[in-house]
Amino acid sequence: MTADLSALIARLEAAHATGIIMESEAIALQSALGLEDAHDTDWKQCCWNALRGSVDAALALAERVLGNGPCVLHRNGPSEWGFTYVDDDTAYAATPALSVCAAILRAKQGEGE
Repeated sequence: MTADLSALIARLEAAHATGIIMESEAIALQSALGLEDAHDTDWKQCCWNALRGSVDAALALAERVLGNGPCVLHRNGPSEWGFTYVDDDTAYAATPALSVCAAILRAKQGEGE
């Protein structure tokens, strides 16, 4: 599972702001967050919306998965955003929403170690 999470994190962090997120990434994100069998399709749609650039959807996922802890979203340059949740490592990506998704996965990866 850790290798799968690492690969998904790498794909999200390497994605371009105008890039197309494939269905496989959305399914992998849902699986990593334990949503693949969820009967609540709103959370599955939330994953899609987050990967398509919705910061609101990404932050809603972070709150659902990680809880309501302190976080920081910052711009690190013209095409790089960083998101840090509590004291976890910062995840960087081309859009704010992708950086939040990558940070969620980094936190989940840390739980499994």
